[in-house]
This record gives sequence, C-alpha cells and structure tokens, in this order.
Amino acid sequence: MRKEIIGDCTLYLGDCLEVMPTLGKVDAVVTDPPYGTEEIVRGYRRGGVDTIKNDKDFTVSEAMLNEAQRVLHDAWIISFFSGKRPKEIIACLDDIYEVAVWDKLQMGLGGDFRSQTELIALARVGKPAPLGKGSTVFRFTRDASGHPHQKPLLLMVSLVGLLKGTILDPFMGSGTTGVACAKLGRKFIGIEMEEKYFDIACKRIEAQYRKPDLFIEQPDVILPQEQFI
Repeated sequence: MRKEIIGDCTLYLGDCLEVMPTLGKVDAVVTDPPYGTEEIVRGYRRGGVDTIKNDKDFTVSEAMLNEAQRVLHDAWIISFFSGKRPKEIIACLDDIYEVAVWDKLQMGLGGDFRSQTELIALARVGKPAPLGKGSTVFRFTRDASGHPHQKPLLLMVSLVGLLKGTILDPFMGSGTTGVACAKLGRKFIGIEMEEKYFDIACKRIEAQYRKPDLFIEQPDVILPQEQFI
C-alpha cells in the first residue's frame, strides 16, 4: 500500500475496504462509487476507457457504504448514484436526508432517452452537524479530462462547501474531491486502487496547493511525502 501526504490531504493507493477500518475519525464521506450499470449502458467508451472497474454490479459500492456506516460516527455520506439503479443505494443507506440532482446542462450519449442528470444521496450517520445552505440542484457541465467519470471541480466545491472537518473519498479517482478540499481549506483523505488515477490525483492536488486561494489558510507542508506501508 502506498501513501502520499500533500498538505492537509492524505492519499492511499489501495483497496478502500482495507484502508477505511484503519482511519481515524472523519466528518463526511463524499464519493462517486461505481454505479453497477456496466451491463445496462454496455460500456462507456469515454477517454479510451470501455468499462469502469468494479462496475459489473453494485457489490463493491454496497460494501463501501456499509463499511462507512459501520466506522463513521455523527457524519454525512454524500454519494453519487445512477437513476438506473436507485433501489441499491436506497437499500444501503439507513438515513437518507435528501436527494440532490446534478444537471450536466447537456444530454449524454445514447438512444432515444438520453440522460442529462446524475443523482446525489445525502445521508446521515448518527447526528452530524447541520449542512451549510445550498440547493438540491447543481448545474455544471461535465469534465472527463482526467477520468471517464470525473466530476466538475465547481460541483465538488459546492458539495464540500456544505461540510466541515475531514472529508473522505473512498473512490478518489482523479482526485477532484481532494482538489476541492485543498481549495476550501478542508482536510482530506482519499483512497484509489488504480495507480494511473492515483498519480493524476496527486498531481492535481499538489497543483492546487501551489496556487492557493486568497483568504484561506493553507498548511505549511505542500510537497508530497511518499510512504509505503
């Protein structure tokens, strides 16, 4: 297992189900797990990638959400999911507070019925601090520059901005949640099992710390510290 520390972001290259039980307290999970829709959409073919790892079914995502609810205390879980498979996430999350919508402002590829939205579950574990003020509709164009399912940075900034404390993303991908945390001065823990995306995430988060936002206090350490554990 590889570990990198970049500012207030701690990144793990490994399996989230193995890493999560070793972590200390986090205040929220913000993540975009595999939707389990590979058989429905018959391959994505975005950015040269035909399929998404662990997207044959919802098994891995279900295991992550169950583990999150087991190890978290008084925390939020904010998880993207597909309207094609809503029953799975509803069955996983014990206390869904709200469902928000990401409007991509343009239709996706497909046949007669082309999707323009993705759904976001906001669920509670215990009694977390109240969310910040916001809307249940987020309107941002999609961005797949680093990962076939990369979310727009401003979308993740909007979601992270609802929260305080330490944010965990067990399916970090290209690290957009981590970039949003660095941008807003939040502590972040990210886990990714595919090395190519892990490396992209490290570079993007480090780049954000090199161009910090004004009026947000930044940590003293900005260069990555690589560890193998």
